[in-house]
This record gives sequence, C-alpha cells and structure tokens, in this order.
Amino acid sequence: MSSEKKIDPRIKRSRLLLRDALVSLIDEKGYEKVTVQEIAERAGLNRATFYLHYKDKQDLLDQSTDELLTELMQGIQITEEAILNANPPPHIVHFFEQIAAHAPFFQVMLVKKGDLNFSNRLMEEFQTKFRKGMKSLVASEDQLLVPKDIAIQYITSAIIGVLTWWLKHDMPYTPKYLVTHLFHLARHGPMRSIGILPVEKDTPR
Repeated sequence: MSSEKKIDPRIKRSRLLLRDALVSLIDEKGYEKVTVQEIAERAGLNRATFYLHYKDKQDLLDQSTDELLTELMQGIQITEEAILNANPPPHIVHFFEQIAAHAPFFQVMLVKKGDLNFSNRLMEEFQTKFRKGMKSLVASEDQLLVPKDIAIQYITSAIIGVLTWWLKHDMPYTPKYLVTHLFHLARHGPMRSIGILPVEKDTPR
C-alpha cells in the first residue's frame, strides 16, 4: 500500500484515463479490434504517454485487472463472525460497493465478456478466500456434509452468477440489500430461502 501512495497523481490519472478508454472501446467494438492509437486518442493522450505506462493493450488490460482485483479482495475475510452475524458483513458489502463504483469496467468484463478469462480469475480469488476460511472454521473435513471442493465451487459460482446478473440488470438492488439476501441463501440454503423447506428456528436470519 505504501508504494501505491508514492505514485504521482498525474500518473494515476493517466492510467485511469487509459483504462477507461480501453473499457469503452471494448464495449463498442470488441477487444481484438481496439488499437493503442484509439486508446490514446480516447483518453486524450498520445501514444508516447501510453508506452510510458504499458507495453501494449494487453499489458494495460492485465495491469488494470490486477489492480482492481487486488483492491476488491484485500479486505474480504471468511470468518465465523461474518457467517453467523445477523447483519451482512461490512467487508462483503464494501466489495459490492466497489464493484458498483467501477461498474462500467465490470459490466464489460463480466457481462459482455470483454476479457474471457476475467470471470475465471475472479472465481479463483473467491475460491482461495473460501479455502482459507474453511481451514480456520472446520477442524476436520469429516465434519462436512458435502465434500469441500463441491461446497466451494457451489458457493463461489453462486456469488459470481448473482454478481453478473446484478451488473447485467444495472444493479437493481443496493449492495447491502443484495449481500443480506446472499447471506440468507448461504445460511439457510435455497430450499429454505424460497419456502420449500421450513427455516430452522435455531439458525440466524
């Protein structure tokens, strides 16, 4: 984080302009047809400035993705308190708030498949978090009613699926509202959440 603070504000601004230009052009014409010249022009910069920061458009995309994923995932912790608390975990709400703040980027990457590998990368980041969380929450895998790999794949796929749907429909719910209901589904399961099975009285709502 300290190295990030030392970056000249003008450099940050140029990188943000280039990232936004790339995203808007991908949205308009697809990644393959976008050129460095177009990115620079859309950003209001010249090619020389582009090459001061990035080797090519793929480098711009890769670095932009790395920076946003790092920012998104650094605060997420899968803990017993987060799971059992009746209120939605603030760090998960913040995750969705950050998604909303950078909505054009994520709408292009996830919904419009601007980067075919982006969804997989986001999924892997979540799976890593859940694996670490399960190690601290579950003393033995013998306690699990479902094999760990199936559980992790199910949970993370659901999160990415809901996130993609939310972005596709221009975020019809607030991040806090969305997370509240995601955690209700996580705690009670879909069958109880939609009323097919009764909610157990001793579980938090």
